Amino acid sequence: MESAMSRTLVIFILAAALTGTNLPQPMVTAAANQNEPFDVAFGITVTPSSVVVKVGEEVNVNVTITNPEKTAGQVCFSLVGFPESGFRTSFNPECANSQQAGIATVLTVEATPAAAPQSFTAFVMAKIGSQIAQTPLNVTVEPAMPAWIPWLGLILFFAILGIAVAWKPRLPFKKITSRKGKRAK
Repeated sequence: MESAMSRTLVIFILAAALTGTNLPQPMVTAAANQNEPFDVAFGITVTPSSVVVKVGEEVNVNVTITNPEKTAGQVCFSLVGFPESGFRTSFNPECANSQQAGIATVLTVEATPAAAPQSFTAFVMAKIGSQIAQTPLNVTVEPAMPAWIPWLGLILFFAILGIAVAWKPRLPFKKITSRKGKRAK
């Protein structure tokens, strides 16, 4: 009897875990915020939800409020989950009116030269009053140039240097100097 109950409990926990990953974003956000369960009346989306940024470059991400008509007030945006160094991020504007339709803000992500190639998930957060909604943003940082380019340059340099040293010049050095001294008739 106990094994049947424990199997049922395990199946229930697995089903709850698998279903929780497919919940709509406002429900997931509300479930993650224990103080205000299921009180979040709005959500946010980011377009694109995954970005690739090269070191030294920047990308723009559009942040849109979903269901803005259900809330009133000013919405302010923030980020959680970015590494402490190597990135400059900014929202334009940082705060906006939540009742406006369309894009609420543009997030600019710049990978400075201190950024290491990596992949991580950050969260874009929006706060209206005491309500907070969040959505994930997948960020992949690539090096400014592929790693094989400097190696190719070194290989070419040494190949040309080797050719120059190994091959004999076509004209002997004496003939070149003796021609300079002569006058053309």
